[in-house]
Amino acid sequence: MLYGNLELGQEGREACPDQFTQAATLICPRSKRLILQVSSAAPVYVQCGFMPQGIGGEGAVIWQEEEPFVAGAMASLARQFDAVRVRNWKAGAKAEVFVSVA
Repeated sequence: MLYGNLELGQEGREACPDQFTQAATLICPRSKRLILQVSSAAPVYVQCGFMPQGIGGEGAVIWQEEEPFVAGAMASLARQFDAVRVRNWKAGAKAEVFVSVA
């Protein structure tokens, strides 16, 4: 399946939030690859989750541990997940983040 991307903090886009929000969350059932780029000087936390009961929206997600990614990070991670979300590592930071899933 093809899902949209999370694009946060770039000019004309919503800022990367200090707390997880719906705008910084991508529901993407049965995804197998996470592609991440942090292009600013501010690190972020990324959190993947599972929906064991099937597709049911954000409230049905069981979130895993947060993973920190430093500024300048580029990653392509092979894993299985149904949702992903992003937030600033440090409150008030201006992180620029691009997340794509496959």
